[in-house]
Amino acid sequence: MLNSGRCTSVLSAQDVEFILQSLDPQGTQHHEIEQLLLDENSRNAVLDHPVILQNLLQHTGCIPVSLWLYFYVLSRHCLLQKGLLDPALSDYLGHLLCQYSRTLAFGKKSTDDGSRNLFPYVSDLLAEIKTNSALTSLRKRIELGDLMLFICGIFFDVIEKRRMQWAAPSMDFYESIGAAQYRIVAEDRLMRDSAKAQLFREMAEVFHELRLALNDMAERILHMHENSGQIILQA
Repeated sequence: MLNSGRCTSVLSAQDVEFILQSLDPQGTQHHEIEQLLLDENSRNAVLDHPVILQNLLQHTGCIPVSLWLYFYVLSRHCLLQKGLLDPALSDYLGHLLCQYSRTLAFGKKSTDDGSRNLFPYVSDLLAEIKTNSALTSLRKRIELGDLMLFICGIFFDVIEKRRMQWAAPSMDFYESIGAAQYRIVAEDRLMRDSAKAQLFREMAEVFHELRLALNDMAERILHMHENSGQIILQA
């Protein structure tokens, strides 16, 4: 899974309509708002408006927006509360949640008691990285960093339970693995001069804060972790 980011660059017609109705229910400034959405800087400012978040959270039934917009807005406001102001972080995190929300059943094996393996042994994933080509290894490092961030953020309760019951690795272990992957990617010769190198460098530096923001989101809004008792983590 390679996170391509840029949630806000793919606003759907439904997204635009939801934004317009949220910010201007009377329809007197639709044209002006649409013009703001065409520019990246002003678009980010528009999406930061608290009314959009409020309407997403208070909407009953099926929310008429794309997953990209939904997760971007949630991520953006949770990260702002943690002092993480860069919209690129929210873009990346929103895309990550969008991808995993579609593939939450990515565990391929089930145990006899019906529980699911959320992912293979981390040691196996690290070993696999070393046996691939440079480009494939780079992609797999991004995937592993994304996976660690998602696990630490959404299934933090599983990590803590296993640590207390079976002396399994702590949250610090998974955080360090994830942050290290982003840091290595940022410094890799294939990535070093790209626009994304700085983003991965920043994500490595604030991995802990990103995890805390996801913890908060999982507890208050997403509830993706409610079936976490069926998840198996393996170091």
